[in-house]
Amino acid sequence: MAEPTKANSDIEAAPDEFHAALERARQAFARIDGVISVGFGRKRVGDELTDRIAIMVFVREKKPESALAPADRIPKSFEGYATDVRVVGRGHAEGCDNETAYSSIQGGIQIEIDQGESTTGQGTLGCIVRKRASSARENVYLLTNKHVLFSEHKGVGNTVYHPKKSDTALGPVQWGFYENALYPQEGNNQRPFFIDAAIARINLDTECCCCTCTKDSTTVAEAQVVDLDIGGANTLRDVRSVIDDVNILNERVFKVGRTTSKTKGIVTAVGAPLVADPPPDTPHGANVNATNLIEIRFDTTSTPNGQNCKGNPNFTEQGDSGSLIVDEQQRAIGLHTHGHVNPQDHIKYSYACHILPVLDYLQICIPCVVVPTLIPSHGNSLATDGSGVALRALPAAESTLAPQISFTRASVPATPHAPPFTPLAVTDEQVQHMRALLARFRETPLGPELHEVFGHVRGEIGYLVRNVRPVKVVWARNEGPAFLALVLKHVMGQTRSLPHAVKGVTRRRFLVRMRAALNAHGSILVRESLARYGDGIIEALAHEDCNSIEDCIESLQEKEPA
Repeated sequence: MAEPTKANSDIEAAPDEFHAALERARQAFARIDGVISVGFGRKRVGDELTDRIAIMVFVREKKPESALAPADRIPKSFEGYATDVRVVGRGHAEGCDNETAYSSIQGGIQIEIDQGESTTGQGTLGCIVRKRASSARENVYLLTNKHVLFSEHKGVGNTVYHPKKSDTALGPVQWGFYENALYPQEGNNQRPFFIDAAIARINLDTECCCCTCTKDSTTVAEAQVVDLDIGGANTLRDVRSVIDDVNILNERVFKVGRTTSKTKGIVTAVGAPLVADPPPDTPHGANVNATNLIEIRFDTTSTPNGQNCKGNPNFTEQGDSGSLIVDEQQRAIGLHTHGHVNPQDHIKYSYACHILPVLDYLQICIPCVVVPTLIPSHGNSLATDGSGVALRALPAAESTLAPQISFTRASVPATPHAPPFTPLAVTDEQVQHMRALLARFRETPLGPELHEVFGHVRGEIGYLVRNVRPVKVVWARNEGPAFLALVLKHVMGQTRSLPHAVKGVTRRRFLVRMRAALNAHGSILVRESLARYGDGIIEALAHEDCNSIEDCIESLQEKEPA
């Protein structure tokens, strides 16, 4: 077998060539039975990790060369780059036992939920996050693992507490992911990335005597992780993708968890797979073959005795699930999910989900401090590419008439970091027709208000319909897809009237039931919008005299602004 000829310096000098070879290695080794995935990381020699960057081939089990056909043997090098064969580990989700209470809600603190059947579960609040394209005061959420917030008996709507159930109620669970999800890369290439993440709303206001008090009852420290202390600061400066970044190997990273507090680790591999626990809401189901994770080991030089505060040489322990992984420049790179002790070297490795798939699939961003010399990255709340809290300025050719659908006369690629959808092609005449309808709508007393509010909530409503099971069920059982398709045809000018019913479901029944579902699972902004405009919109759209969009606009013409 050929010996490696390319060193780390060659990879640093030509990273594009390395990643092209890495992609060819994925394709070449995928045909070999037992190969799970291919990534990159630090090469192991015996029981020691070296600093050499290698193409990592993760397999179900290692076999002696004599037991393998020549075509099934992994060569010592691939196109001149060193290779290393690693066995996929069996990971275990981690719980929590720190009960410290903090006056300000921030990253790194303990949270607890009621798991049902008189049991509770604890975990770590990774960081404060916000939903995208909303600057509302109430747009405040916490980010952690789904396996922390969900259980067999509890999930969406369940209350999160800090530090324990007997203490402060923070707010309800919104939604989460625990699965491999396709994530777009450069050149429309998509790879599956494991996401174990969920968010819960933090209620800033308190209820007293059936009324909402105007003064905040909960204090939140945005852009902050308690005791992070990087360069003397506990703040987050930016978001960083390390999906294809070989520079992250051997870098020091940090996390603050509820069991081991702040620890320093070393990234040893990117693109690592792991056999993860079954989904938390189906604990008796099958294990999940998690893929494309960040692998981290404890930096034994970071403490005088080479151990964490629990007396173990581990980057994480039970209690650190949900911790945010941060690099030396205070940039978020991942969300800790599982731990695994490697039987070969008896070292415990920690695994983290890449941060961008987490943020993009949950449609959230991380509040970061303002750095005058820094252009905020994708996923930073200060970003202006649509991934922050600011509204993205849409090109004139794009319409805002329908949620989650892009109207265009030519193919418009999805944002590189957003879940893909198929654009709906329309003619110039149809675009002009829809723009005329929008202009007439905005001439009504409520038109400008409703149009602006819709721009703030449409992304969340689309997400709820696609990903939150109770809302998905209401949408499907009440013919939501059919209603949407027929309405779109009508506003495009393809049909003359709006349907009053689809398969026995009336327009009023559909609207009333969808409002109830969105009110139960939506954010404060969605619920307040429904409370303010819901009755009027339902009456205008569901009235028997509303046979067309023109009729509905005429009905709105008679209504005064709230």
